[in-house]
Amino acid sequence: GTAFESFTIPASVSTLGINVFSGMNKLKSFTVEAGNDAFHEIDGCLYDSDGKLIAVPQGKEFENGTFVFPETVTSFASWMFNGNTTITTLDLSKLAVTELPDHAFNYCNNLEKVILPDTLEVISEYAFSHCYKLKEVNIPASLKSIEAYAFEYSGLETFTLPYIEDLAVGNYVFRYSDLQSVTIAEGYTAIPNYTFQYCESLKEVNLPESLEWIGSYAFAYCSALESIDIPANVVNLCDVK
Repeated sequence: GTAFESFTIPASVSTLGINVFSGMNKLKSFTVEAGNDAFHEIDGCLYDSDGKLIAVPQGKEFENGTFVFPETVTSFASWMFNGNTTITTLDLSKLAVTELPDHAFNYCNNLEKVILPDTLEVISEYAFSHCYKLKEVNIPASLKSIEAYAFEYSGLETFTLPYIEDLAVGNYVFRYSDLQSVTIAEGYTAIPNYTFQYCESLKEVNLPESLEWIGSYAFAYCSALESIDIPANVVNLCDVK
């Protein structure tokens, strides 16, 4: 990482690339030079003129480990919290955002709890990957998609997926996570490929009677899983391993 503790966005800068500040783990604050109409800072964090949260300094510390989102936030940029090691709780419940972009909180190594808003529709790929201490996250009824790798390598130990009509779930969502117990609500008909692959602590799986299809390698290398009850309606059992 770099030793910079602050970074100033010049007045002439109007665009920023993806993950520009990766590896700056000592960075505690952004400032924006006067005359820059594209960006502004609030409490050391970087936003654009439309209210999108662009980046949170990787080394920024938060009171009680909790980040308070300004209610003016309209959306999030990809990789915005990437690599932050000080945040322990994220409360997005008061925001009207609809999407968590890809890699939004990946490698937030000390993140333990996430409260998602009831407007959320998409948890994008890798959104919470490598959040090794993450133990608690809610699934709002507004959700339409959980994309691939969303909780890969996460610290989640128990997870219940409530039934949400037309919810799309990608492959690899919980791969390599710390899951010990999983419950999938009645109504779902499929488990995607590789969903729980390498969940080596997984011991209990509760599947719905509505289930018809279990994808390839869905439970592959779940070495602690001694038995699993396959519902009678399952007609397609791929290479579960």
